Parts: sequence; C-alpha cells; structure tokens
Amino acid sequence: MNPTPHPPMDTERQIKHFEKQRGMIVQQMLDIRSMAKGKITEQFLEVIRKGESSPAHCGPYYSIVCWNADKGKTQSKRLKTSEELERAKQDIENYQRFELLCKTYVQTTQQLSDAERSAGVTTQEKKRKSCSRKIRK
Repeated sequence: MNPTPHPPMDTERQIKHFEKQRGMIVQQMLDIRSMAKGKITEQFLEVIRKGESSPAHCGPYYSIVCWNADKGKTQSKRLKTSEELERAKQDIENYQRFELLCKTYVQTTQQLSDAERSAGVTTQEKKRKSCSRKIRK
C-alpha cells in the first residue's frame, strides 16, 4: 500500500488558515439575528390645512421599500417611530454585511480549493468539520 504524499508545510498551514477563516465567516453569519433587504426612503408632503391658503411642508416621513418577488411588486412599510427607523437601518446594514460575508465565503472556499488541489489532497482526505456546537442535555 502506497502512503499518500503529504502536502508541504506551507500548504498545510494555508489549508488550515482557510478552514479557520471559513468557520469564522459562518459564525459571523450565524450571529446576525435580523436583516432586511431594501432601502429607506424619506418623504415630505405638502398639506393644505383647514383655514389656510398655502400648503404646509410636513415631514420627513420614512418608509422601508423593497422588492417582493413572491408578489412581483415593490412594497413599502411606513416607519412610524424613531425606534422603527433605527431598527430598519440596522436590519439593512445587517443584510449588506451578510451579502459581503457570502462573497467572502465564496472567495475563501475557492482559495481553499486551490490550496488543496496544489497540495494534491483528494476528496477522501478532506476533513469535514462542523461549525455547529453540540448541545449537551
């Protein structure tokens, strides 16, 4: 039986680095508890009040606007309080961060694949590590 050749130490370190990096990316994704796709719009209204001839400038009013693929149309939801506005801003930031993490995960996985190929690691030799922790009862 022929022993499988071991990759050079630099490549082994690279592989471990990319595996660790992927695990950290997944953990950051798991840490995101809420997100929203869309953008916040600001609206001002011209309102003619009873007994006045010129319109009053009212606002700003805020809404979160996003495309609903299931319904095939854009939907908006009025954000009535400053707390709702701040939460929507945070959710949109979280979504953008999640998208960036997804791109980073893809790039890191490609780098890991390249490192494994250059080291001659076969599919059977790849170590599959779960990033989830087992819960003891």
